[in-house]
Amino acid sequence: MSNQHLEVVISELSARVTQQSAQIEELQKQLNDMQAAMSCEFNMLSARIVTVENFNR
Repeated sequence: MSNQHLEVVISELSARVTQQSAQIEELQKQLNDMQAAMSCEFNMLSARIVTVENFNR
């Protein structure tokens, strides 16, 4: 392979890595948002359970 060909391949791979890094960052943000939403929902359900338990006593 010529140096020019290797430079093109490296440039293409570098662009893919950059794109995939951006995709990973976006997926991490989405995961964090989902975890926060689930945590909030879990806390609300826990509060409801405690309320029902207290009502039944």
